Amino acid sequence: MVSSLSKSLRCTTALSCIFLFSLPACVDSRLSERLNAHQLDQQAAHADLKSKVFSQDYTSLRWNEAVKMAQERNLNYKSQQFSYYQTTQRRSKLWKGLVPRVFTYVNISSSIDEIADITSDDLSLNIASSLNIPNPVQFYSQLYSIALLEIQSKHQLEIQRRQLVIQLYSLFIQHQELERRTQELIELGKSLESLSPNKLITAIETLEAGKTQVINARERLRVSTNSMLNTPGKNWKLTGAIPKISYEKKIDKLSFKNGYGLIGLKLQAIQIEGILISKLDAQISRLPSISVGMTSPQLYSNNSEQNFQFNAADYELFTGLSKSIDLTDIFSTENIRNANFRAKTSRDQLLLSMESEISRLESTKALYKRLIQRRETIRKQVNTGLSADTVALPALVSQQIRTYQSAQKELESLEKQITQLDIQLWVWDDTKW
Repeated sequence: MVSSLSKSLRCTTALSCIFLFSLPACVDSRLSERLNAHQLDQQAAHADLKSKVFSQDYTSLRWNEAVKMAQERNLNYKSQQFSYYQTTQRRSKLWKGLVPRVFTYVNISSSIDEIADITSDDLSLNIASSLNIPNPVQFYSQLYSIALLEIQSKHQLEIQRRQLVIQLYSLFIQHQELERRTQELIELGKSLESLSPNKLITAIETLEAGKTQVINARERLRVSTNSMLNTPGKNWKLTGAIPKISYEKKIDKLSFKNGYGLIGLKLQAIQIEGILISKLDAQISRLPSISVGMTSPQLYSNNSEQNFQFNAADYELFTGLSKSIDLTDIFSTENIRNANFRAKTSRDQLLLSMESEISRLESTKALYKRLIQRRETIRKQVNTGLSADTVALPALVSQQIRTYQSAQKELESLEKQITQLDIQLWVWDDTKW
């Protein structure tokens, strides 16, 4: 028997060594094969995507449809949604940890050389259960912290949604600007026949440069739109009306009491509560930890003739107190001092951040008002110039045309700047969401 077992062990050892020595070569071969397959798949996907980009017709997409699609498909927003979902699951997982658990284990009483002659008498099957009773103070603290995280994650998801909508709004504005620029180039092309030879060359150069700029801008916009909507290879044409966002009439009324910046205020409140929780945890760490447990009998054993019957006397509840002591900081003084320092620093940082936000908002308001006033001034100058009764001298008419064109360009620039400020203010205006 001993000789047979020795031969078996030598054979097993030899096979194991052969397997171990050949394993690296197998791993490298398998990995190379799979990577080559993935590379071929990506190459085919690249060719397919390239053919779609230059062959697909444009598909019209209106504002409401685009918003819905972005909220359903945008990768960053979906990632934030999943993060919020994970946060909401933490509460249920904490409660599920209190559910009694049942586990089984099997024992084999035979030795290795008798493994082929195992019978049911050599096997022992046991079923037992355990009940987790948490520390009540710690459990409450965990529930409280999770509830705070849920509120914070919910507000962060809302901010992400607002930013997503605003980015899409900007894309629509860029598409409108691109269409306007395209129409200007069409009009310029139609006017070439009426130009003098001296102006024709310059106009043609302007037209060709403009066409190149439009083509490049259109491609950048196509990629940005597909990135926003997670639709690689599509050619979208953003059309239709978009919401009118303007703070011209309420620029002086932007405040917390009027619903502006409330979500930022809520996030600051969450941060303050988190600071207080950290201080409280540091103080609680001074106290002994309460442990609660329960002994429970075995539910089933195939070696026992008795079936499981519930008997309250078989269950014993016990409690205890424990406290680890750090001889270098017996009363946790340093831990509490560190927590207080972090709390004070965080509070000061909040005040500094608040001051920065106040200054930024007031500067934005002042700039907004200046732009509005300048826009009204230019409009009056244009209207006055158009309605003036002047002698139609060629030089004077030419000067009026140049002044009008310059004023129109400045008006367009002012409108763009005002729109950008409207978009910046929009994200924190709770009344608009």
